[in-house]
Amino acid sequence: MRTQMNETQENSTGRGTGSAELTRRARCIPQLIHDEPGLVAHSGPQQYVFRPGAYDDLPRLLRVGGYSRVAILHGRIGWSKARVYLPDSSDLVGPNGSILDIPFSGECCIEEIERVRALVVDRDIHAILAIGGGKVLDTAKAAGLRAGDIPVILLPTLASNCSAWACLSVLYEADGTPVGHEVHPTQVAAVVIDPRVLVDSPVEYLRAGIADTLAKWYECSGALDDAPSWDLSAGLARHAALQCRNLLTAHGVAALRDLEAERATDSLLTVFQVNIQIAGLVGSFGGAYGRATAAHAIHDGLSVLPSQQGALHGIKVAYGTLVQLALENRWEELDELDSLYDELGLPHSLDELGVTEESDEAIATIARVATLPMKTIHQLAGRTRPVAEKEVDTAIRALEDHERERVSSTALVPVASSVPVPLAHPGI
Repeated sequence: MRTQMNETQENSTGRGTGSAELTRRARCIPQLIHDEPGLVAHSGPQQYVFRPGAYDDLPRLLRVGGYSRVAILHGRIGWSKARVYLPDSSDLVGPNGSILDIPFSGECCIEEIERVRALVVDRDIHAILAIGGGKVLDTAKAAGLRAGDIPVILLPTLASNCSAWACLSVLYEADGTPVGHEVHPTQVAAVVIDPRVLVDSPVEYLRAGIADTLAKWYECSGALDDAPSWDLSAGLARHAALQCRNLLTAHGVAALRDLEAERATDSLLTVFQVNIQIAGLVGSFGGAYGRATAAHAIHDGLSVLPSQQGALHGIKVAYGTLVQLALENRWEELDELDSLYDELGLPHSLDELGVTEESDEAIATIARVATLPMKTIHQLAGRTRPVAEKEVDTAIRALEDHERERVSSTALVPVASSVPVPLAHPGI
């Protein structure tokens, strides 16, 4: 954006009436997949634009909707990348419009959602533009809903997850501890992506996005197979999950290489869309059958380890996928995925993740947190009872033994780039 915004608000902590009395549980609608009433499909955003120059559509979108008072919620780094391609303020909202600048505080937590909601309500904002990574987008979705279900337009600046497409928000504590997720009753007004912005994003975030998207197939395929055969939405979700695996297997390595060279090749543009759109379709059409299961629960267990609190989401999910396959005794698939991980530079073990805690203690912590009563691991297909902490502990140890033997027998050296980098900035 080439002119100064009309209004700026950085540090307001205003809250709505009665919010202090609401528990975190009450403010989630609902928070976890256990509350979803079967298969309810949310097909996707009302509009989706992916092309160079896509931001030029924003004035039209705002004008047609009658949105002249707009809030822009943004991360620091994502904003610096996107603003180059945004229309001027006067073009965006017209000469009589106004823009409220809301820098993101860094975490998609209830406190930040309530802060943004209060600002939006106080200024009688017509629509929210969210520019940044997944936590920025999730915060905008949740705040817009709480502000009266006002329209939200998402401009993702990373292809590290499917937040732009998914009809939900993943919630955290203010310190980054995962809480769960809430499923929203309505979709966003638009997702607008200029791939030139994504080409200017860090390679590690794309690597993490590939890992997170690969998990869709391994986490959801069993549940989608168990869905009613007559439910075509579940069939579409299963096809999307399979495409996540197949397209990333075919294009993932090339895409990482091309992003490193900042070349907007077909492979790179394909992977951008798989990570955002196709991954989002799994949950959109699959509903409760298309949600995360064990890999993301292992991610939650890893996230409480001090050594992992700066690690990227998808990198932790990558390890969680391997643990899930070990838990389900899917060793042949695990070996195939190991080979792909070698090429993608993804971690196979706690050491490659950069876990520095004592091994037995780390494994026990991961297993305990991953199997807490409301964790998604208990939604694994074919289970007649909750997954026990001991089962996860045993699966992690079996995986670690398997990976040591694999490295020893093939003389493989762990890939240096598999060690995750810290977040460049909260809510990038």
